[in-house]
Amino acid sequence: MSVAILAALAPQIGGAANPVDPALNVLWERNLGPRYDQALYRWAVCSNGRSYFTDARGRIAALDSDGRVLDDSARHSELIGTVAIACDPQGNLRAVNGGRLLTFSLEGAIGLQSSVDIQKHKLSPSRLLVTPSNSLIVSGSRNGSAFIHVLTEDGALVRSFGEPPAEAPASLSRESARRASIAWDSVNNRLLHVPMNHFDVRAYDPGGRLLARNPKALAEVEPPSLDPLSGRPRPNDEVLSVAALPDGSLALQAAVLAQRSSGKRFRTGVLALLNADLAVVRRIEGPVPGILQGSRADGALYFMSITPGNGIRLIAAKLAE
Repeated sequence: MSVAILAALAPQIGGAANPVDPALNVLWERNLGPRYDQALYRWAVCSNGRSYFTDARGRIAALDSDGRVLDDSARHSELIGTVAIACDPQGNLRAVNGGRLLTFSLEGAIGLQSSVDIQKHKLSPSRLLVTPSNSLIVSGSRNGSAFIHVLTEDGALVRSFGEPPAEAPASLSRESARRASIAWDSVNNRLLHVPMNHFDVRAYDPGGRLLARNPKALAEVEPPSLDPLSGRPRPNDEVLSVAALPDGSLALQAAVLAQRSSGKRFRTGVLALLNADLAVVRRIEGPVPGILQGSRADGALYFMSITPGNGIRLIAAKLAE
C-alpha cells in the first residue's frame, strides 16, 4: 500500500485523535517506526495469526498473533520493490518479484528458503495468495489477457482466467482488473476477486469457473459515490482490499469520494461486510484503524496505518457482535 493512499485517508483512520468505530474491538497494535515517502509497504496475514511486513527497501519483519515482533533484523535484496506477498498454510512468506517466486521461512530468524524462476510466464503481479492446498494465485496481467493466474508450488503455470468488467472502457477495465484485490474463501472453497475501480465482486471455483457475481456492490456500499449521469463509480473510487471471514462472508474496504455540507469533496474509507451471496449486509460507519490487509482464521481483521505523527502502525481488531 503506498504512502499516498494511506496519507489521503489519514483523517479517517482511528487512533489517539480519531477513536475507532465501536463496531471494531482493537485487540492489539504495534508501531514499526517512521514512514518513508514514496515507499511501498505490504503486510501478509497467515491464518494462524502470524504476519509478515515488508517495504520497498527489502526490510522484512515477522509478528506473532499477539503482535509481538518475532524478527525484524534483516533486509533482503530479493524483496526490494516487491509488490505481491502472501502467507502459505505452513506460515511461510511467499513473494513474487523480478520474475522469481520466493519463499521465506522463520526459523529463529527470517531466511530465504527457495527461489524459483517464473520469468517465462511474463506475469505483471499486483496481488498474491496461497490456497489451503498450496496453489498460488496471482492477480495481474499476462500478455495483456486474463487477469488471474494459478501456479504450483514449483512455479509451473496451471491456468489463467478472469475477465475485466464489460461495462468499463477497455483501458480502464484492464488496469482495474490487473490491480484487483483477492481473497480465498476456505468455507466455500472459492476465490473472491474485486477489480480496483469497479466494485464488481466475483467468486470463482478452483478451476476458474464463475460461481457468483455482484456488479452493483458499490451502490450497496456507498450510493452517493456513483456518478449521477453514468451511474458508474466515480474515477476516484477504488477498492483498497478484501478479506475472507470464517463464516464465508467477505470484508471489503473502499476509498470513495464523499462530499461535506460545504460542498468540498474528500476521500473517505468505507468498510463493508458482504454475505456468502456477495450482497452487502453491513456497513461500518465510523473511522477504522487503517487499511485492511487480511484476516486470520478466527475472524480478526488486520489493518495498517501510516501517518506523519504515528509512523507505521499495525493493528488487529475483531468485529463486535
